[in-house]
Amino acid sequence: MQMDCDLIHSTDLSFHKFIYQEFGINRGVYNTIDQWFFDQGCINVIHRRTEIIHFLHFASRAFEKSENKLVFGSGRLVTYLVKYSERNRSNDYIEQPMNIQTKTG
Repeated sequence: MQMDCDLIHSTDLSFHKFIYQEFGINRGVYNTIDQWFFDQGCINVIHRRTEIIHFLHFASRAFEKSENKLVFGSGRLVTYLVKYSERNRSNDYIEQPMNIQTKTG
């Protein structure tokens, strides 16, 4: 799948708007998905947004969308996140902390 660079580098509001329009994912579910990938070690926001889009495509193939929305139901979101991680990425996105240099004086 080709990723739109402008989308990945857009503001959080614009990125979520795309997620909502494409998958019907509300802000709370989006935040849960974002936090889950962060907790799994996907620290870089660019990589995390890419993983979120891949995950949502994975989930949309796994079950029917209801009125253009993915509906996970109680407890199913984490189940699908784990399945996605096990089958598709096997935690390849875990990153090492960045060593950021700052200018002094």
